[in-house]
Amino acid sequence: EVEADYFCQFLTAAEQHHASCVISGYSIKYPDGRLDYLTLSEGVFLSPSPRVLRSLPAGVCGHLYERRVIRESGALFPEDIHYGEDTAFHYAQYGFCHTYVQITSVGYIVHSTPGSLSSSSHRYVAGMVKATAWLAKQYERQNWPEGTKECLLHYASHAWRRICSQASDVDRRQLRIELRDILQAV
Repeated sequence: EVEADYFCQFLTAAEQHHASCVISGYSIKYPDGRLDYLTLSEGVFLSPSPRVLRSLPAGVCGHLYERRVIRESGALFPEDIHYGEDTAFHYAQYGFCHTYVQITSVGYIVHSTPGSLSSSSHRYVAGMVKATAWLAKQYERQNWPEGTKECLLHYASHAWRRICSQASDVDRRQLRIELRDILQAV
């Protein structure tokens, strides 16, 4: 669900700053009607330097990309992965952007419902390893620019933090080995 003027805010920011990527925060709507917000600081970043790439948000924030970015990255949304795939897709695009703009809008509304992936993520966190493997294959297959390797490493770091906070000790050990093997192969 999105607020009525959400897309207009994206298009205005993209045009105003000649942005290749516009990123917004989001709202989480709970079954009891309560709302939580992740608001980003407004900002314009002009290059895909490692510092900029590390500062970009991980998670389900709203994104608008210039068509050129998706064409150049060659990465399509990984339909066979069902946890962490949205963030992996964004990291696949980030290295091909020239100007990033963060806007303060929280018009992207995520509904938290019992039994959804986001409300029971501890059962699905292993999917982030699968998403990391997908991102590593994209990196190798497309012969991406050197700066984009930072995106892969940042995503793997994000995946590891999520695994540490949500997986059991036994799963955590196995997933750590799998992540290590993926990154060593790149």
